[in-house]
Amino acid sequence: MTPPNAPSPPPRARLLWGPEVSSPLHTDTAQQERWRKRTWQLHISVLLSHVYAFALLLGHCWAGYADWSAVLWYGLWVVAG
Repeated sequence: MTPPNAPSPPPRARLLWGPEVSSPLHTDTAQQERWRKRTWQLHISVLLSHVYAFALLLGHCWAGYADWSAVLWYGLWVVAG
């Protein structure tokens, strides 16, 4: 335990949203590799959720519950985002 009047260590450069090593036993390179693997899985799940939402929207348009222009607006929103 550090004394209350001890100088604080210099701040590390932090990313706004990124990986941080949670344990001193792990290396930064291993953490970066795990982070790359997790974000790739996140991208796949986001892609699948967009495909599912688009299929639901097409079904609603086909059934007459939504206007077909909604498909165009949704496509533009996905491409822009």
